[in-house]
Amino acid sequence: MSPVRGIKMRACPVNAKGPVPEPLASRFPFPEVHTDGAIMADLAIAIKELKGDVYCSVPFCSTVESEALGAKVKLGDHTSTPLIRENPWNSLDEVSMLEWDPQRGRMGEVMRALSILGDRGLSTAFKLTGPFTTMMNLVEPRGLFKAIRKDRDAVQGLLRSISAYSLACAQEAVTRGVSVISLAESSATTDLVGPKVFSDLVGPEIMELMEAMTLIPGDWSGHLCGRLSTSLEEGGFIEVNRIDTGRGRYGDNLEKLRKEGVRWFCHSCISMTPKETSQAWTFRAKKV
Repeated sequence: MSPVRGIKMRACPVNAKGPVPEPLASRFPFPEVHTDGAIMADLAIAIKELKGDVYCSVPFCSTVESEALGAKVKLGDHTSTPLIRENPWNSLDEVSMLEWDPQRGRMGEVMRALSILGDRGLSTAFKLTGPFTTMMNLVEPRGLFKAIRKDRDAVQGLLRSISAYSLACAQEAVTRGVSVISLAESSATTDLVGPKVFSDLVGPEIMELMEAMTLIPGDWSGHLCGRLSTSLEEGGFIEVNRIDTGRGRYGDNLEKLRKEGVRWFCHSCISMTPKETSQAWTFRAKKV
């Protein structure tokens, strides 16, 4: 392994035009691909085969956690990914915390899809949205950033509650035989929220969540979105190392290293697993 410095991954390589590649769009019903675990599993297999991927990946959007916690979501169709239609709270004063079960609602269907795929002997990836991005989908932005300036303790309390749900989802995914859990903060990297908010709120919460996830028993691995891991590296939270893997699909390299016991990967995107590469990245925590 060798240390890595200066890697920048700001542009997300994921195609945001729609959740389903055009050749498959007419074969699957919408919005059922987002709400029915069996259809979700079938579509995940079809996408895997079309792309020549290693993993069947679910869900097909980043709104599942937010919906489970109260956000109103427009599920869209084959031309558009699901979008947050309405935040449940205008300010932290309105926040009412509920008990959330990762086996219920649309998240429950995601877990059902993981079970179906695992029962068919397929390697799976569960895409988990980070707690800060989820919080931004729950609280109206002006109210949230006002609270960040004036009531940091309340913001941290809400983040901890959301992280508890994230951890419960990760634990449930592992019981369903997941191979890789991808963790991303699509709305909360350094360039989006600023270095101070990232250093004070996003980074510490992600590090604590990863520390808790690491203790979940099993032979699964975690995969940090490259945009998130570069922010963590720049903020001094992690030290990154490159692993020379030999030429092959990124996903094949991850699977080999996962079976050797590597718990966390970083500095790339889970959508790149069908692509050829000769390296992977891992890290160690520097501070929490």
